[in-house]
Amino acid sequence: MSNPYGEVIKDVQRLLELLSTEVGIDVTKYINEVIRAPPQYGYLAIPMHSIVREHKNIDEIVSNRITPQLRLINKAILVNGYLNIDINTKNYANIVLSSINNLGDKYGISDKCPTGNYIIEHTSANPAKPMHIGHGRNAVLGDSLARLLRFCGASVRVHFYVNDCGDQMPYVGIGYYVARDLVLNKINSGWKPDDIMGIIYSVTYAVSEVRRLSKQIEQLNSEGKYEDANKLISERDEWVSVINNFMERDRELTEALLKGLSKFEDLPLMVKQWSRSYENGDEFVRKVIREAVDIVLKGFRITLDRLGISFDSWDFESEVAVDNGGVSRVVNELLRKVPQYMERDNGALVFRLISMPRILGFGMN
Repeated sequence: MSNPYGEVIKDVQRLLELLSTEVGIDVTKYINEVIRAPPQYGYLAIPMHSIVREHKNIDEIVSNRITPQLRLINKAILVNGYLNIDINTKNYANIVLSSINNLGDKYGISDKCPTGNYIIEHTSANPAKPMHIGHGRNAVLGDSLARLLRFCGASVRVHFYVNDCGDQMPYVGIGYYVARDLVLNKINSGWKPDDIMGIIYSVTYAVSEVRRLSKQIEQLNSEGKYEDANKLISERDEWVSVINNFMERDRELTEALLKGLSKFEDLPLMVKQWSRSYENGDEFVRKVIREAVDIVLKGFRITLDRLGISFDSWDFESEVAVDNGGVSRVVNELLRKVPQYMERDNGALVFRLISMPRILGFGMN
C-alpha cells in the first residue's frame, strides 16, 4: 500500500456509494469537491446542500447506518449543508506505519507520480542586489518541485536564468568600476558579496536619479513652471535621503562612490550607453558588468547553499538571447510573417501578442 491518504479517499467514496443506496439517488452526481473541514468538525468536508434540502434525515442515515461500516471514518456529521468527515486516527496510523515499514525511502511514492524529462527554472533573482524574502519563497518552491519530481523517478535539470541585460546592470557595473578596489577589499575582509553590491547598485541608482531630476528641475524653472519643479524637488529629496541612509550604513563605500561618480557629467545617459554597449558585445563594458554580476552571484550561492539549494546551470540572458542572435531571428521572422501585429512605440518595437491568432509557424501558440 503506497498511498495511505488514497485509502481515506476510498472510504469517502464508499460512504457516498452507501449513501446513494440509502436515499435512492446517485449522490456523487451532486458532489463537485472535497475540501478540508474546520478542525472542530473533522478532517474533510463535502458540500451537500442540494441533497440535504431533499432528504432531511440524511444526518441520521450517515451516523447510524453508514459510518460504522467504514474502517477509516470515525464519524460524519452535517453542519450547515456540509458533510464533515473525521477519520479514525488509530486505523489510519496503522496504515501509515505499515506503508513506511514496507516502502522505506520510497514512502510517499504513488502511481500518480509523474515521470519523464523536466526543466525547472526558478528563483532567477536579478543580479543587481541581494535576494529578498520573495526570492527565498520561489527558491524553496522550485527546489521542492525538483526534489519531488526526482523522488518520483523523473529526470530533472534545474536552471537559474541570469538576467544580465537591461538598465539595472550598468548601475551595478559603473558603481563597481569606480569603487572596484574598495569593493574587493571589503569582500576579502568578510563582507557578503551580494550585500556590498546591493549598496553599489542602490547608491549609483540614487545618484543617477538625483542628477536626472536636477536637470529636469532646472529646465522647468527656466520655463517658469515652478509648481511642477517643486514636485520634482520633493522627489529628488527622497533620493538624497536614500544616499544619506547608505552613508550611515557604510560611509567609506558611499563616499567613494560619490567621488567616483562625480567624474561623469551625464550619468543617466552613460547608463543607457553602457546598456546598449553590453548587449552589442563591447569588450570593456562586458568585462566590467560581468565581473560585477559574478560577484553578486557568488553571494547568491552563499544564500542558496544555506538552504541546500543547487542548480545544474546558470544561463545568462546575454548569451541565450543576444549573443547567439536568437532575438534578432525571432524579431525578423515576426516582421516577415505578421507585420500587422508589430508596431513602434518611442523607438521600441512592440509585438501585440494578445490579439494575434495562431498563424505563426515556428512553435508559438
